[in-house]
Amino acid sequence: NEEIIALNQDPLGVQGYKRSSEDGKEVWAGPLSNNEFAVVLFNRGDTPAEIVAYFDEIGIDKKLTPMFVRDLWKHEDLGVAHSGFVKATVDSHDVAAFRLKPVFPPRGLRGSEHAPSSAPTSRDFQPINAVIQDLSSAMMATQQEEDKNENIRPFVTLAYAQSLDGKIAMIKEKLDDDEDFKQTS
Repeated sequence: NEEIIALNQDPLGVQGYKRSSEDGKEVWAGPLSNNEFAVVLFNRGDTPAEIVAYFDEIGIDKKLTPMFVRDLWKHEDLGVAHSGFVKATVDSHDVAAFRLKPVFPPRGLRGSEHAPSSAPTSRDFQPINAVIQDLSSAMMATQQEEDKNENIRPFVTLAYAQSLDGKIAMIKEKLDDDEDFKQTS
């Protein structure tokens, strides 16, 4: 598995360690280069178990959240963890392995922890563009559902509005905290 090998050979060279252990459920984690993190959930028990790794307990600074989550065994992007944790149901005597990457990397930490700060590039706005694309798709889907069934309108509209509010608040908070962005806007 090339992704697991890449995790093991990360240039930062810091070994992960056991962060918690309870009833045969272990959480192992460690920092990687570029403010990424490795998280391994290990089930030593005899039955499948849900294991949760809370970001604050594994050393992820709140400023780095939300995080993209990648399942290294399944070779799948699982989306964005907004809630401050990653979890999985792990079979007996099995592991789940994840690579976590900040959605909004801190300025000056792309490629190397010692890179100089730079003006925002189009790459900086990819997460925002993805949210905008998601919102546009959601708006179209909402309109299609409303057109099909007049009775569903209040429920779909409410769900869409709640989703939109959360995403806009997340973007605004990240941009408000970004001094380099403020200077260029």
